[in-house]
Amino acid sequence: MYRFISSIAAAVALAGSLAPAAAADTLGTPCTEWMKVSADAVTGEKLFCAAPPGTGDNALAWTGWSMGAWGDAPAVGPVGSPCSAPDYAYGLSSDGYVVWCYSSGQVLLPGSTGYVPAASPRVWSLYSP
Repeated sequence: MYRFISSIAAAVALAGSLAPAAAADTLGTPCTEWMKVSADAVTGEKLFCAAPPGTGDNALAWTGWSMGAWGDAPAVGPVGSPCSAPDYAYGLSSDGYVVWCYSSGQVLLPGSTGYVPAASPRVWSLYSP
């Protein structure tokens, strides 16, 4: 009896180890952090979390990186840090987001639902079309 139970336990353990891992960051799958940058878990392709205009947060999905828009965006400081670039110049924040230099004295931070007062008149804010 013990031998039979051990065989079942070994089979269950082996099956669990062979199950495919969930690929959370895969092109087209849902995501939760607006403008977060990642890489496809399977292909290594660069991705960012976005939704089509006017669809809202419930439509956020991992989207293929756009080389034309911000493919060569420079590395910059974290979201909310001061910037000296021209208005609306793109960057990749040190905390992993697509940002742009925004000069209104407000900043769109990760996890926020709208712009909040910034510590500086010009800051790296999450990109928001």
